Amino acid sequence: MGSGEDALLDARFRRIWDSARLPEPARFDCANDAHVEELACLLLERFRNHGDAEAFALLFQLTGPRLERIARRLLDRHARALQAPDVVEAFKRQIFLHGPESPVRLIGSFLALARSHMEHRLRMPSQPPRPPRPPGRPHGDRHRT
Repeated sequence: MGSGEDALLDARFRRIWDSARLPEPARFDCANDAHVEELACLLLERFRNHGDAEAFALLFQLTGPRLERIARRLLDRHARALQAPDVVEAFKRQIFLHGPESPVRLIGSFLALARSHMEHRLRMPSQPPRPPRPPGRPHGDRHRT
């Protein structure tokens, strides 16, 4: 990431820097894994605790290239016919849809959490798509004669 991404960090989070533990943009280096990891953990925490959609968006903008590299390595290892962006998108969807109730728990490293989650999903056998329910029938309702 270059200086354009640094400017984006500055613009998007200027309003919360005083109230959050975010690093100063002048000292933040997008190429430094430790800086990215620290900020990613803070952004995830902010999304989960405060429902901050901007934090969620920036989390995946910031980590997207790293997550795709991780996904490509996992796909090579597991010989799955998927695309890395699709694997990353599934992880992203899991985090977003469940918010604070997400079964995906952060213990230390965001990138390690992402790798673990993506690998777990890739190890699961492929599930055929469920057939759609007939319209007008609630879930679990059976035909009655």
